[in-house]
Amino acid sequence: MQKSLADEKKFKGFSGSTLKIVAIITMLIDHIGAVVLQPLVTKGIPLINLVFKPETIYDKLFFISRTIGRIAFPLFCFLLVEGFIHTSNIKKYAIRLGVFALISEIPFDLAFSSGKLVDYSSQNVFFTLLIGLGALYFIDKYKHNKALSLLSFIAACILAEFLHADYGMSGIIPIVLFYITRNSKKHTIIAGLVSFLFEAPLFLAVYLSLPLIYFYNGKRGLNLKYFFYAFYPCHLLLLYLVKIIVINI
Repeated sequence: MQKSLADEKKFKGFSGSTLKIVAIITMLIDHIGAVVLQPLVTKGIPLINLVFKPETIYDKLFFISRTIGRIAFPLFCFLLVEGFIHTSNIKKYAIRLGVFALISEIPFDLAFSSGKLVDYSSQNVFFTLLIGLGALYFIDKYKHNKALSLLSFIAACILAEFLHADYGMSGIIPIVLFYITRNSKKHTIIAGLVSFLFEAPLFLAVYLSLPLIYFYNGKRGLNLKYFFYAFYPCHLLLLYLVKIIVINI
């Protein structure tokens, strides 16, 4: 039977590639604020004043960009879990994350550490995702041993804090909770609500990611795997160049 036009236009949810595109765009907006706009905002002004009493247009744009950017990380956490579940080779997945974590570190440090080529005080988000992937591997491996599963989770949180990975243990918690609740959309949304309480009250936009996750249709969509890996260090390097060449700061 031929499908009607109404059937073809019926909303079928969001594919993995759609979530990834949204995450990439909102991450870019966030990093424009963090790398380019932040040096231009009023010095010493508390963040809450940037919301209610912005003194310059840069104050407003900075807060707006960082607010929009809150959407990205929950999507990346969710997509990592999906990647772990569906990957055919966990070793290659981990190596890929590790390689790009190393490739991205210099662009990350240049962008976020005032031009320092190497800064051990903070590491890029690929390290967070790699540690999160390791946590999922061991939690799954020891799924019949709750003590070892819990120990794996705690060890991942400690490692993320020790390495100063982006988001630290706050980045590991949603990854693990999204994995534990993977069989229930309702529970996944609750996990998201709980995991990102640390963003409240100023950055409630983080919860705009949850409807996208809820309507995820389980399909891969476009193959954007290597695009994201390459985009991350490239966009950081580009923003750093914008910062030093165009703005001259």
